[in-house]
Amino acid sequence: MTSIKIGYSLSLTGAFAAYGQSALIAHKIWEERVNKKGGLLGKRVQLICVDDKSNSSLVADIYKNLIEVEKVDLVIGGYGVNSVAPAIQVALEYDKYFVSLMGKVANSFNCFSMIPIGVKPNTTLAENFFKTAAKNSSVAIISADAELTRNSVLGARENIARNSQRIIFEYNYSLATFDFSSLAQELSDLRPDVIYIAAYSSDVLGIMKAINEIGFHPKKIGASVVGPLGLRIVCSGIEEFMEEYLSKTSCIEADILGYYLAPQAYAQLQIIEQAVKATNSLNDAKLIGHTHEALFKTVLGDIKFDRNGECAAPQMVQVQYQNVITHDIEQTAI
Repeated sequence: MTSIKIGYSLSLTGAFAAYGQSALIAHKIWEERVNKKGGLLGKRVQLICVDDKSNSSLVADIYKNLIEVEKVDLVIGGYGVNSVAPAIQVALEYDKYFVSLMGKVANSFNCFSMIPIGVKPNTTLAENFFKTAAKNSSVAIISADAELTRNSVLGARENIARNSQRIIFEYNYSLATFDFSSLAQELSDLRPDVIYIAAYSSDVLGIMKAINEIGFHPKKIGASVVGPLGLRIVCSGIEEFMEEYLSKTSCIEADILGYYLAPQAYAQLQIIEQAVKATNSLNDAKLIGHTHEALFKTVLGDIKFDRNGECAAPQMVQVQYQNVITHDIEQTAI
């Protein structure tokens, strides 16, 4: 064996291309760096990434081909639930070690979730938001029709009950929705104290813009956002990594802020690297056992997994933007 092959799929075209391209840049940076250090187990590492075209129905066959035809040594997960869910089923079928990227895996001993929402993801997503809202507040919940956002709504309901608040309006919209003006008018008529949005970042901006344009100003409005945000993370090694990442994004359809996904993708492969080195092996069972026990040092800080493969400690951050004046992207990077 002249190289160690790591196979996976990413959405490099289609609806999720920006995220897939962002992850691929991060993965390629890791590949280049690890090979400069001599590779793994004395062999060069080769990443084999296949475009799933943002089509979840293609994913299972891609992974089966990687395992059966390409004879990859290891597989990892692509980005998000749409890609991760079918890939996990193949990983379980073949008893493969599997570290996913921003896609929750439920009670799968072989599989580990690189998603910073801890062992109680639904409640964690909305916990800080509702803790800082007044008791007895009336709440409107707006959500996109997607699995992660639906889970966020479940958590929102739990937090609302825990904090003695009350829901007066819920609205779930299709991902094909672009005009939120009628929703904004309905919210203005209802006058909730708090508006909670579970959606992709572009939709959150559209909803908040529509609410602002109609002149309605609730006491509190916020969101569990899926997608790029201007939030700088301070951990050992991340600045050097982000400088290299940003130098490679100018000609590619990728997240130009980068902090949403790129560090997660890089840390995903740091975990693979450390597990292989610690076990001195590519044996899936040994890697699975080690990853359940180990503490991993990554650009996102220390990461440890619980017995179900979830990140043992949440790393959620609540951010408030104030006095945003121009369209300069730098003013939102805090």
